[in-house]
Formats: sequence, C-alpha cells, structure tokens
Amino acid sequence: MEVKKNNKKKKDVQIADNNLLVQDLRRDDWVKNPVAYAQIRGDFTLMESNLMVNLVGALQDRINGYLKRKQMGVEQNDSLFTEEELNKGEIKIEIPLTDLEIRPDAYDEFDRTCEKMISVAATYEKTDEETGEQSIVHANIFSKIELPKSGEKADKSGYKYKSGQRRKGMVRVFMLADNVDQLFNMRLGYVEHLRRIVSICRKQRTPRLYIYLSKYKDVGHKLVDYNELKEYLGILKWDKDRKVVKEDKYPKYAVFCRAVMEPIKQEMDQLVADNQIDITFTYEPRYNGFRKRGNPDQLYFQIKLSDMGMQRSKKTQKKQANTRYQTILMNEYGLTRSDVKNLYDSITEDIQPAVEKEIMALKAKVEKYKPRSVKSYVIQTLHNLIESLKPQEAEVIGEEVREPEVRLEPKKLFTEEDQAHFEMFLELAKDAVSSQDYLIWLECLKLYQVEGNIVTILTPSRIVAEHIESHLIKSIVHGFYAAFGEDAKLKYKIGG
Repeated sequence: MEVKKNNKKKKDVQIADNNLLVQDLRRDDWVKNPVAYAQIRGDFTLMESNLMVNLVGALQDRINGYLKRKQMGVEQNDSLFTEEELNKGEIKIEIPLTDLEIRPDAYDEFDRTCEKMISVAATYEKTDEETGEQSIVHANIFSKIELPKSGEKADKSGYKYKSGQRRKGMVRVFMLADNVDQLFNMRLGYVEHLRRIVSICRKQRTPRLYIYLSKYKDVGHKLVDYNELKEYLGILKWDKDRKVVKEDKYPKYAVFCRAVMEPIKQEMDQLVADNQIDITFTYEPRYNGFRKRGNPDQLYFQIKLSDMGMQRSKKTQKKQANTRYQTILMNEYGLTRSDVKNLYDSITEDIQPAVEKEIMALKAKVEKYKPRSVKSYVIQTLHNLIESLKPQEAEVIGEEVREPEVRLEPKKLFTEEDQAHFEMFLELAKDAVSSQDYLIWLECLKLYQVEGNIVTILTPSRIVAEHIESHLIKSIVHGFYAAFGEDAKLKYKIGG
C-alpha cells in the first residue's frame, strides 16, 4: 500500500504548540556522531554543515548496531565498516536531497557546495598498529561527490536546470577508506545532537559549537584551548608543523567575541527560549599565570540545559539505568533480548526501583537455591515480583464486591527449543530486511504454536500478516527454513 506524504504542516489544536512534552516529541530525532567526525575542523557554511550532519545520519543503523553489540558484551572492531568494504579503498554513501531539504531552486548553490567540499581537509591523530607510532594526519575527506541526473528533460519544470535535465533527488558521496575508518571510528565514543540543528540555525558557526558542546552537556562544563577552538570553527590555521599560526581571521579576543561567540550565544539562547534545542552556554576567558588581559589561553564553558534538555536528560538517565540492569540479566543469567523485553514491557515506573533491587539480589538467591535452569529461575522470580507489585483492584457492582479473577497462564503450545528457533528466525530476518521494515512489520511477531512441521506465528492484525506475505516473505523465507527446517510451513494467527 502506497502512503502519500502530506507536506502541509497540520496545526495541533488539542495541545498548545509551546507544551514542552509536545516540543520534545516532535523533535525527538537525534544523531549519534562519532567523536572524531564531530570534531573535524573547518569554516563550513550552513549547507556544508548540513551535508556533514546528514552524512553521519545515513550511518545511524550501523552506529546503533555497534552500540547494541557493545551493550551485550560482543567483541567487535570499533570501525563502522566491514573489512570487505574498506578493502575496496572507497566508501560510497547515498543521501536523499529531501533529507538535506534541498529544493530545485537551490541546486546551483548545492553544486557549488559540493565542489567546495571536495577540498575539505580533516585533521586527526593516528596510531600505527604495527609500530605503535603516533602521527597527526591531514587529509581530504571526500574523493568525489556525484549528483546523478534522471535523464528526463526539465522543460515543464518551473526551474531551469543548468543541464536542462532533472535530478534523481540524491547525492552520492565517495570517501577514501583509510580516512573514513579513522573519522567514523567509535573508539572515542559518540556525540548525540539534534539531526535538524542546521536547518533551525541562521548563524554559520552555531551548529558547529552546538555539536561540540553536546558532548559535554551531561558534565555541564568544558575547558577548551583557545586556539584549538578557533581552529575547530575554521577561524585559525596552523603551519604544517602546528607551531606557527598562518592565518587568524580574528586575532584579537574582543573582536573574536563580538564577531563569533556573541552571535552564536544569542542564537542558542533564543533557540532555547523557543524550546528548539536542548542546551545553551556561558563562557569566560582563562589565563595561565598572572596575566588577565589580551588573548586567553583557554575558554571555560558552562553548559546549561533547557527545559527540553532536562526532560531528555531524565529520559537518557532512565534508559542508561535500564540498559545496565538489562545487560546484567543477559550477560550473567543468559536471558535473551526477547526475555528482557517481555519483562520490561510489564514494568511501570512506580515498581521499577523494586525490580532493580531484586535484580541485584538475584546472585545471592541463585547461589542459595542452585536452580537447574538459572535462566528460568530468574525469569520466574522477576515475573512473580512484577505481578505481585501490580495494583489489584476489586471490581464494584452496586453493593456487591467482586474479587479480582485469578488469571491462569495459558498453556504453551511450543517448547523452549521452538522459542529459541523462532528467535533465530527473527535474528536472520532482521539482517534480511531494512531496519524500518523490521521494526514496523516483524518485531511485533510472537511464536504461537509448533505442531509437527506447521509453525503458527501470532500477529497483531491481518494487515501485518498480509504485508509480510506480499512484500517480505521472499527475503525472510530462508531464515524461516534455517530455523524450522526445509519442510516447515508458516501459518498466522491474528490476535493479541
């Protein structure tokens, strides 16, 4: 079924636009940026910064996959690319122009931007794996950038393209594998920031400083070398040995503040007031020794969370706590992600502290009772606790009080081995389809019954079953056979 997008913005008449929860939900679109890539130095225009942000935005599935494997304790390389990809010597990434919000009347400007981006140089530190030698590397990021044409004439278009042909609506970015492996490497962690930061800014350098400070918003402050900051913002350039300043657009501190820092601060203050971003800042010069005037040695930033930022910080802290306890359940007691998800789906905020306390007490209980199946013991113990903590309200009918019904667990129509096979099938299916298809159409599936060679899967609606059969079955059928055998037959049961 094709879903048509409506580009017109609908006004929310039920909840005020300035409601903080609404603002947070509307803009809950964040990018995880590898630190090395987030700190590339350069005097980027807004359009160039937009391309840089969306380039890493195209790699979010890889980054999220890396972080998930790390949480599970899986050994892995810090690179986001496979050895096979890196051996090709060049990495290609495609970005839709709609993601960049590039309209046809801005194509010429975007052409010039791409032409300029070819010369963008990155500076990063590298350690030779064999010799251990450390070095500073200056290198171009992009080897080429392509803007493919559709082949259709643009006669009927309201905009006259230079070539007379329409575009395909995408840009292809090619980068040298050695540089990519350094810049998109997760060894230093990541910076999380708003994906749409560039589109809501008017000052050229605001997105750059916002992204840099986002790394330290949980700490609340950051002391930055003055010249390093100016280099990061593209204002200062060193000689090849990084000992002598070759170029400084604003050599005096007062001028630098007036031309760069104050406009950035004013814009970020206004965006915070409008609940558009999560942080703003104050800054002050720091001097070494007794000197108190002239160009400072460092700038000291105080990072202030907006209301939206504080809400998000609470969400992040809760998520981190959940991740910590979930990792304990998986790594120490062998629960699967599905087991943990089923448990946590039943945990409400008011009972979460009691459940977390029980998780920390499990080790002593396991040592005391020595269950044959530790995994089953842990699941049953936590399930019983969660059920006992849920409010049990009596149903009142007139003057008669009806006690709550005792709900018996339905008899399972499959074995634990069947469930393990089903989880294997989902893992294989996850790699066989896009992340969006998996999240929308496959993650909701549950095993219902295994009888002989007939495997019945529970789906929440008929639409899900029909979509799988119409669009996804060819991609996932081999994973199904791998899990249940070549003679297995798939059936669906519609229901909760």
